[in-house]
Amino acid sequence: MITPVLFVVKLRKTLAATLAAVSVLLFFTTPWGLYLATESKPTAEQQESIEVLSWNVLSINSKYQEANAIIESEDADVVVLIEVREGFLESLPAVAKYPNRLVYPSWRGGGIAVMTKDANDTLEYVDFGYPTQPAIALSLRRGGSSLRLLGMHTFSPMPVSRTPHRDKQLDEMVRWAAGQEGPTCVVGDLNITPWAPAFGRILESGLCDSRLGTGNCPSWPAQLGALGIPIDHALFKGDCTITNRRVLPAGPGSDHLPIAMTICF
Repeated sequence: MITPVLFVVKLRKTLAATLAAVSVLLFFTTPWGLYLATESKPTAEQQESIEVLSWNVLSINSKYQEANAIIESEDADVVVLIEVREGFLESLPAVAKYPNRLVYPSWRGGGIAVMTKDANDTLEYVDFGYPTQPAIALSLRRGGSSLRLLGMHTFSPMPVSRTPHRDKQLDEMVRWAAGQEGPTCVVGDLNITPWAPAFGRILESGLCDSRLGTGNCPSWPAQLGALGIPIDHALFKGDCTITNRRVLPAGPGSDHLPIAMTICF
């Protein structure tokens, strides 16, 4: 028979062992090189900057007030929202600050919206072979500098039979980025970890990973926090730099955490 005292002692030992195991797992699975690397810094020529928020809100998200608070508090210049369904934006008062926006709503997870405060910015759909899951390209100019920004959502590699479709989207994105003149950034839910071979091909193309110097930046699943994996990305090439790259602590109603950053160009 186990007495209450013995039960408490065993429970504490079990909890201690569990915490120790988690600590060891975190230590050996954390890519320490990301922390040891130096974060990219803007050059003297990069005089302009914008704040960007990117978030997969989840197509069934109904926590409108909390989601609105995220957009309101970040007050970014450009917002990229993934898995936007019909009527979702209309439930967010903060969207009124972004009169210039392009939206492709969908209940099937392919929805996307890119919103900017500047009425002079231009937005256009980009088809990477799957018309029901388009990307959106933003062209903007601040002062004497210009920037191309692509908001994107790829197919999930689950089940594994969908992986070739995701990789095709990523390959098309790489070709698109290579064809851009001047500073270019890609942000969104790319549904790929940095350890996948396809991500290596992205880096080989010349696109840079903004996580360098900032850490692993896990964004999914939101419920796991630091134990999650980074599948929401921010990449850049050309005469621009992504700084202040961070994962927000909460993504209400979604299985993804939002990411935010400053783009200097």
